Amino acid sequence: MSDEQKKMFAERDYFYHEGIIFGKTIAVKILGTDYRTDLMQPLTRFPHATHALTIQGLADVTATPREAIRISSVLSSRTPGTHNLCFVDGADHIFTGRIETIITVILEWLAALEAKRLTTGLWYTPPRANL
Repeated sequence: MSDEQKKMFAERDYFYHEGIIFGKTIAVKILGTDYRTDLMQPLTRFPHATHALTIQGLADVTATPREAIRISSVLSSRTPGTHNLCFVDGADHIFTGRIETIITVILEWLAALEAKRLTTGLWYTPPRANL
C-alpha cells in the first residue's frame, strides 16, 4: 500500500487500488472490512489432494508476484496435492502476447501430472525473450 493509500485508509477506512485491464487504468475501492479480512483464508479450504499450478506475470500490477508467493505458501503446505508456481518475465495480468508460452507451460505441467512427476516448488520459468 502506498503512503497516499495508507493516509486515505486511515482517514476514511477505504482506499483505491489502481490496475490496468485491457490497456485501461481502473480504480477499485477497497473497503476496510474487506482489507482486514484475510484474503488467503479460502485457500486453506482448498482440497488437499488437488494439484495446482499458479502462473504469475512478473509485470502484473493487478495481482502482484508477492501475492502469488503468498498463495504458493498456503497451497504448498497441502499433501498429497502439490503446488507449482511459474513466473513469466514481462507478462501482465492477462499475459498479453504470451498465449503460446502459457499453453506450453500448462501442457508440460499436465504431462508431468499425468506421469506422476509433480513435486511442490517452482515450475519451469520460460527464458527471457531478449537473452
